[in-house]
Amino acid sequence: MPRAGLQTRIKKIKFLVCDVDGVLTDGGILMGAQGELKSFSVLDGTGLVLARLAGMQSAFLSGRTSPVNKLRARECRVPWVMQGVAEKAPAFERLCRLAGVEPVEAAFVGDDLIDLPVFKKAGVAIAVANARPEV
Repeated sequence: MPRAGLQTRIKKIKFLVCDVDGVLTDGGILMGAQGELKSFSVLDGTGLVLARLAGMQSAFLSGRTSPVNKLRARECRVPWVMQGVAEKAPAFERLCRLAGVEPVEAAFVGDDLIDLPVFKKAGVAIAVANARPEV
């Protein structure tokens, strides 16, 4: 997304939507007989809590379905979690409606090709450092 007007777009942000795997985790998934395990960063959790305390709403939007994602959302008091979403752009727009904001008032954090359509809809698109080069 072009940098022109970035500060202006950032000032409009009221809603933070994050992909989960590779954004809030290291991207690895440990599978065992009891289910799956993921490693979430406490720094991201702190950021989500601080955003909430500053009045920003948040949501998780994941291509995969995992009970662990809902546990992390509950822990960080993230009210909306959409999982198992193959086409993220329509789901992102639905989350914006649920939050009562326009897509231009939302920031999206992603890391993979499936996230690119959402980047085009969001007011601010953020790719994490370990994102695919195409992102």
